[in-house]
Amino acid sequence: MSGSLAGVEPRHWASLLALADEGSFRAAAERRGHAGSAIRHHLAQLERVAGVPLVERDGRTVMLTTAGAALAEHARGIVGQLDAMAADLRGAPLRVGTADHGAARLLAAALPGAVAVEVVVAELGGAADQQDAVARGELDAAVGEAPPATAPFTVAALLEDPIVLVVARSPDAHGVPASPAGPREVSALTLAADAGWPTLDLLRARVRAAGFEPPEVLHVGAGVSAQAVAAATGAAALLPASAVEDDGSATVVVRLRDLVPPRALTVYWHAHRRRTSELMVLAEALGRAARTVAA
Repeated sequence: MSGSLAGVEPRHWASLLALADEGSFRAAAERRGHAGSAIRHHLAQLERVAGVPLVERDGRTVMLTTAGAALAEHARGIVGQLDAMAADLRGAPLRVGTADHGAARLLAAALPGAVAVEVVVAELGGAADQQDAVARGELDAAVGEAPPATAPFTVAALLEDPIVLVVARSPDAHGVPASPAGPREVSALTLAADAGWPTLDLLRARVRAAGFEPPEVLHVGAGVSAQAVAAATGAAALLPASAVEDDGSATVVVRLRDLVPPRALTVYWHAHRRRTSELMVLAEALGRAARTVAA
């Protein structure tokens, strides 16, 4: 090592992380709001201090070396702590977000018990975008499916949320599978579900493993109600129970027979946050709302 890492500036660490996540100087520069030359300059300074190459180039693609990947893991913690510090200095109210319909309803139910909380419901993006926003301090906390155990979050469990089918009701109940539905019944359906939801892939895999063809899928984009698609098309919406909306008699809920486990609905925040008393008030209010939903 030809220098001291103690003298490295936060912007250099942030540029290394942008390269790690984006895979190109151009994309990293766009993410950081810098010129590409600035990212290269930051990298050169880091490599000079580290004394070893931190990236390898394959055309326009940039990949971290073993040393670069190790340094990036440390950098993620450094930048995350600085982001958490900035968020703590921002002051009240807390900004809480979710990209999940069921979680949004849980937040609405919890608000009367949570003080100084401003709810920000994300209409676009998914779980990964939500986790990034918490990691960067853009949100103080988020409600949604449990983040990866390796993520730098404090996580409080709220609700075991069963996965169900929501099927359009017909006058003679024709086409509505028996409840609970097994692999044979699911195989005969067309499912409407959020694109990229891992539970959908798991369900299809287990139907195939049971010896049946996996169901066809209508992929529903962000901001579109899978339940509304089901009511309009005759498909079956695959949803967490907490996200099912009361639409009178238009649809019927069908339970699944041990095909997919319930999801874990959680509230989480950056582990380096120091406004823990306020965050715990939020978590307790959400816990009370979750117990009401479960009951």
